[in-house]
Amino acid sequence: MMKKVIIWLILLCCFALPAVALEKGFGQIAMDQVNLRKGPAGDTIGKKQKGDPLFILGEETRRGHTWYRVSTMNETGKKQIEAWVRADMVIPPSQLFQNITAISGETSLFMALDRNGIPHFGGLLHIAHENPTHWRDVKAIDIGFHTFYALQTDGTVLREGIRGPAPNHFHQRFVAMSGYDDLFLGQTTEGALLKLNGYSAHQLLPEGSEIRDFAAWSAIYGLGAYVDGQGKVHLLEMADLVGADVAQEMSSWSDVLRIKLGREVVGGKITRPVAAALKADGSVLMSHKDLQAQVSGWQNITQIVLGNDFLVGLTGEGKLLCTKPSLAAETAGWTDLIDIACGDEFIAGFTKDGKVLFAGEAWFGLW
Repeated sequence: MMKKVIIWLILLCCFALPAVALEKGFGQIAMDQVNLRKGPAGDTIGKKQKGDPLFILGEETRRGHTWYRVSTMNETGKKQIEAWVRADMVIPPSQLFQNITAISGETSLFMALDRNGIPHFGGLLHIAHENPTHWRDVKAIDIGFHTFYALQTDGTVLREGIRGPAPNHFHQRFVAMSGYDDLFLGQTTEGALLKLNGYSAHQLLPEGSEIRDFAAWSAIYGLGAYVDGQGKVHLLEMADLVGADVAQEMSSWSDVLRIKLGREVVGGKITRPVAAALKADGSVLMSHKDLQAQVSGWQNITQIVLGNDFLVGLTGEGKLLCTKPSLAAETAGWTDLIDIACGDEFIAGFTKDGKVLFAGEAWFGLW
């Protein structure tokens, strides 16, 4: 008997067991009356109900159970907290997001679109509204100021969030859209670019306009920017806070395929506007010299997204690059990616086989 035990121990040492993937990212409480605890198997500090959102930050095994360290709201929904929840009482991201084809993120919200045209949601939506789980036939998704947007296959735009729900009251059909902060832009099937506000639409570019790409921005910086058919960048109703130097730099860019707009937040304060562009040759441009220095060596980039104080790029080989060292280290092992997204402090990517990966953190606070 002892010989058999020794042989098994030798075999275990010689042959490595497959690693169990740790859960991280957006999840949901799986049942009612789930205890929030100070630590793994620790004192109860509140309860959560089925469907309540959370973000898994880490996990630990204690007393025969796996426990998730999560960020979420407290029992009253009025304060963000960090707590521990038993893993068997949580729907983790590996179950919540399956067979995914597209992802989007902003602030502490996340949205994923599956192969059947059904969106799935992560993060805390405005307390007055519910996640629009009834949406169907969706082909594109985006997120703005605590708001989810969806573009259906028939060109209808859907919205749900802090400004309330909106069916297609714009009386238009759209082929592309972009939301950021409290602004939302849509491109019609006729080639016009519109600012969509509530139930009304304001035309920014006429029908027949050549638009390679466009991006909404923020009321404090301007409506946004678009890339014309020749790859030049044009600002839409720029505000003074952008600065003439940034505007001049952006107007000098050429051969641009994609444009991304955002803002830099340091220590909880907005410090300056940020713009990034993906060129046809796979290189990246940024609106400030210190930021440009961080991406000067990037090559073969196929997609870019902006976070609070970082830029993320996806390479043609399916690898992820990031200007924030801590997130770059956490995502260094990601491969076979086909789409990326990010919020204020998190990065998401999904792989060729439809799996969604998360890095960083997402914190829920009062809006």
